Amino acid sequence: MIDDALIGRVHQVRAAFLESLSILFEGIQTKSLSFERVYAGSEASKGKFDELVRLAQTPRIQSDFPPEFVCAFIGSSGDGKTSILAEMFPELAERKWLQTATTDTTSQALIIRKAERDSPEYPEVDVHSWDMEQITRLANSARHENDRHGIKVSSFADHVEIDGSDARFDRSLVQQFKFGLRQQLRPLPRAYRLGPQERDDEKRIRTLTVKEDSDKVARETALSLDGQNFHALQLRAVIKDVELRDSFSQLEQWAGPANSEQVARLTFIDTPGLNIGGGSDKDEVLRHVLAKKNQQIVVELLRNDGLDLIVHLVLCGKKSYFGELWGPVEEHCDPEELGDLSDRLVLAINGMNIFFTNDDLKRLWNSPQAAELEGDHIATVLEDNVLKKMSDRGVLKPARVCFLDSRRIVESLYNNARPYGEIYTDYRPTLEAWGRPGAVGYKTLEKHGLVESYRANVEALCDPEDRGQGYLVRQIAGLLKEKGPKLYVRKYVRRSNLLRGVKDLRDLLLEYYDADGRLNRQSIQAAVSAYLKFLDPADPAGIEHFAIQRLDPFIKQLKFEPASQGKNWVAVAFKAVCRTVFVEIHAQSRPPKEVEDVFRRYLESLVKRWLRTWGYAKASLPFPTVQEPESGELVRHTLMFHAREVVYQLLVRNPEEDALSNIMQDAADVEAIRGLIDKLGRAAALATDLCNQYGVPCP
Repeated sequence: MIDDALIGRVHQVRAAFLESLSILFEGIQTKSLSFERVYAGSEASKGKFDELVRLAQTPRIQSDFPPEFVCAFIGSSGDGKTSILAEMFPELAERKWLQTATTDTTSQALIIRKAERDSPEYPEVDVHSWDMEQITRLANSARHENDRHGIKVSSFADHVEIDGSDARFDRSLVQQFKFGLRQQLRPLPRAYRLGPQERDDEKRIRTLTVKEDSDKVARETALSLDGQNFHALQLRAVIKDVELRDSFSQLEQWAGPANSEQVARLTFIDTPGLNIGGGSDKDEVLRHVLAKKNQQIVVELLRNDGLDLIVHLVLCGKKSYFGELWGPVEEHCDPEELGDLSDRLVLAINGMNIFFTNDDLKRLWNSPQAAELEGDHIATVLEDNVLKKMSDRGVLKPARVCFLDSRRIVESLYNNARPYGEIYTDYRPTLEAWGRPGAVGYKTLEKHGLVESYRANVEALCDPEDRGQGYLVRQIAGLLKEKGPKLYVRKYVRRSNLLRGVKDLRDLLLEYYDADGRLNRQSIQAAVSAYLKFLDPADPAGIEHFAIQRLDPFIKQLKFEPASQGKNWVAVAFKAVCRTVFVEIHAQSRPPKEVEDVFRRYLESLVKRWLRTWGYAKASLPFPTVQEPESGELVRHTLMFHAREVVYQLLVRNPEEDALSNIMQDAADVEAIRGLIDKLGRAAALATDLCNQYGVPCP
């Protein structure tokens, strides 16, 4: 399973990322690190750093990386998923939150978390809605169907409007509508926790979980929250999930002591049944939007990496519609999301009694000749109807396959006159025979490596206290025990983008610093570029225009005063022109104060060099007078030329090493940056090692 050592190593990676970001962010705020000037001087560095800050603020990175996992039940409407869950979670069924007496449930997920019966959280019920982006994606998913029926969809910053005023509805149908032809969909302003009376109110529960007939639905406000009102039809669209608590006592009893730790780490999600066909008349103008919502809930869970394990439940004899998820998932999600699906998929075939009540399936296992010609009954149910239908990329191989049944459904076959155990006592000899060599169905079980597990599964299936549901729980726990470390690394290192964040932050630092923490040319060039963004080195006319307008007037008016300038009057004049270059460039660009300091110091370092290399430092010319102005005119001409050269050099030169000394860093800053680069390097190596060790693809 997941030991403390693995958790500790993943936490080391997280701590390195968050601590490094925090140090750099504090340096930006307090102006105590050179990175603050890098950040202010480059739009590219600012954009990259801000993106990493946003990553650090995501719920997954902000969590404590608990070794907890989400297991979702996904199946089609009518496959008996809720009936099975009602028997797995009898406490919730008793509280009426698992509705089994209807086939037309509302489209939201039920999140089931573990809570002790005596804990304050146990009775609580929380309702969460889509956010605005998710509502927009939901509406867009039905755009084709809405367009076809003349229903107009308009998206705004805070709501989506579905307008069926000009839609092609049958008049008699519109007359039955309880709500208007124009509906606005917006998120709930916050999560809503039901009050003590609400969570036990069957009418309230049905409003949130069942599509009532129009004559049973009130047109009035069903929920008012922070001044916003929502009626029942709007709630069907905008509610994402209802969060419930259960003691897991039944699951833990089934799991046994060997698997109790794994069960305690799980949160279950009952996803709405995958719809087949069009929308419901009960959904009125939102018929097409709500027809897509069931599928969209699963897509959003996958999009947000909300599923660690998936139980795909299919009714015996019916085909799987899981394959229809691939298109929407690939449109909205990272293709990798389903890339490792086989590692975390449990296939649950529900309703084993159907092998004995369906004439077509009975014929296949009763007649070896029919089975040989058409394929045996297990091949028909498992391969033809499910495995070959689950993906358009070839046959998926689930990590586990389970066969189960529902006490309520089985006993209803005999009008509740016979108990489950008695009925399956009759089925048992035939079920056991299929697992013996030579029997019809054995080859299919052998082909899929299910012979041994099938025998144990039949034992559990025939037990009226297990019904294969306990076997399913043990298979989930066993899969979590086997794959838990990989799932943990996948969830928190890879899918959280932690590893990418660590690498990107280190790469960002190395873009502006060397491995020893010293600023490189790129850092200075970023500040220079920020200052000179209004000029183009490939446009000499632009430089000339800037010089004529901004520099030449100063040089023409420059006064040479022997009393203040002395014998170094030529060098003093050059420095004055360079200061004017700085002032005029600053007036044009208006960069942040931090960039101003960098640019000013960089220019000062270059002026010291130019004083030497261009001869100003040692220039010895007679001081110009009214009678002999020639030396002054010569210097003015030279200054005009070099003023243009200064601008051009700033535009095209790469900052050189001797021009970088002490411009932006002191020794403590160098050491701090070097420490961050080293820390992030170690974290990236550790994260990469974890991915490689547990078979998780690295970015």
